[in-house]
Amino acid sequence: MAPAGRPITPLEQPRKPLDRFAWLIRALRASAEDPDIRSAEKFALQLNGHLTRSLTSASINKLERGTEMRFSVDKVRAYERVLGLDYLSLVDLFIFSSRVAGGKVEWQRETNADLEVRFHDGLIALGAGETLPPSELLALAVMANRDHPEALRGRAGDHIAEAILDSYGISFERDERLLGEALIQLGGRVVPLIRERVTASPIQYFNAIESLAHINTPASWETLLGFANSDYDSIRTQTIVQPIRKWLTRRPELMLNDHRSLAKLQADALASVIDPNDAYTSREENLHLLRLLKTIKTNTQRHKESEVRLDIEQLEMKEVAHTRNDLLTHIDSSTNNALSRTPGLRAIVEDSLYVTDRVERLSVGALLGLTTAFEPVLRVTAKTLLQDPDAGVQRSIIRLMAKAGSADGLREISNNMHRQRPKDEGVRLAAAWALGMSDRLSDQETLETLRDSGAATTRIVAEMSLRRRGFSRISEERPAGGPPYDPDGTARQV
Repeated sequence: MAPAGRPITPLEQPRKPLDRFAWLIRALRASAEDPDIRSAEKFALQLNGHLTRSLTSASINKLERGTEMRFSVDKVRAYERVLGLDYLSLVDLFIFSSRVAGGKVEWQRETNADLEVRFHDGLIALGAGETLPPSELLALAVMANRDHPEALRGRAGDHIAEAILDSYGISFERDERLLGEALIQLGGRVVPLIRERVTASPIQYFNAIESLAHINTPASWETLLGFANSDYDSIRTQTIVQPIRKWLTRRPELMLNDHRSLAKLQADALASVIDPNDAYTSREENLHLLRLLKTIKTNTQRHKESEVRLDIEQLEMKEVAHTRNDLLTHIDSSTNNALSRTPGLRAIVEDSLYVTDRVERLSVGALLGLTTAFEPVLRVTAKTLLQDPDAGVQRSIIRLMAKAGSADGLREISNNMHRQRPKDEGVRLAAAWALGMSDRLSDQETLETLRDSGAATTRIVAEMSLRRRGFSRISEERPAGGPPYDPDGTARQV
């Protein structure tokens, strides 16, 4: 807690996406075993070996406080190197946070790198039919956009775009997020390809639609409207709603200019919100869309919403059975006061469970998965799953464990699912996805139960998790009208 009379800093209460990222950086450095990492002065000397413009210890403190300076990709890459983190693991989270915040991601030229050779070697490899990893495809897209715009407009751009989408169709989580950023870097030229791939094979490519939120061209917006006026199930519709919300927030005049093109999406959203049988992730997105559009509701619509008021409150993360303070205090006391001892951690855990925006909530969970230092907090949080009867909190806990990739947390979720079948269909849906990442053999029985007894979306997701775990043979026929691989609709973003 800040002393009385002193303003609370973003480090102590990180409530915005980029403030949370800065908090993570500070937490990583503060918990390092090497005293030269913990010392801002000595850390600056190491960091500057990877930067074209040097930073002082004062600059580092400003960056990590999230006050007067902001991170950029070159600074984040330098942190990655000095902290000994996996390649692009920190950059991925920076991109995730930046895109959630609605900002741009600037890619500066790196030091000590023969970028020309790297770019041309990459093009030669693609031309020879080689498969490049997502990180290298992202690097090619960045270099093409920043350093070789003429190549981007030619055949080389086609090779890069096709390779990125080929890889996107078989990727998820971090790799999918990196490839999504690669699509954004390619800009308007990739929009027709996204439309073509999504139309031909929606199960593989539907999440690529999310990249259109950040490709600011007329064709990108028109493509989104085209998808919005197609007949897709609710899980896919939520993937369309999220980038449309981004566009409308950035350019509110489109609500008026394209109100007719948005009419179907708005009508579908009204129907979704009052339908408890619709996927809860879709209903969450639709609630935000209706508020953004300032939708005027009929008396019939208001009456139907009142009938499912408690259910809607869970979509809004409103506290009913317990307060968030009750839950956070329990987690704190069960982890030797970890939330109290680490400045800002209580706010981070709170936001990973209670932030009302679905994708932002997932982005906070991803931050907690970078280091094992937060694993005890995640494990205890997972154990509280059935202690809080609010379905919204239960769903958030499960999604947090999946997004953070917490092995211990997922085992706790598995134990809870094995012991007691949840009443809420949304909780079962979240569990069906999360157990695809767990490692317990008993998960097969739980997933088969979810598949055989759940609602349509839960059945499809459970079957996909069974396949992913190797518990079920891939059938020749994929379920018609099924959702994309990630029911959160984002590998970021899920």
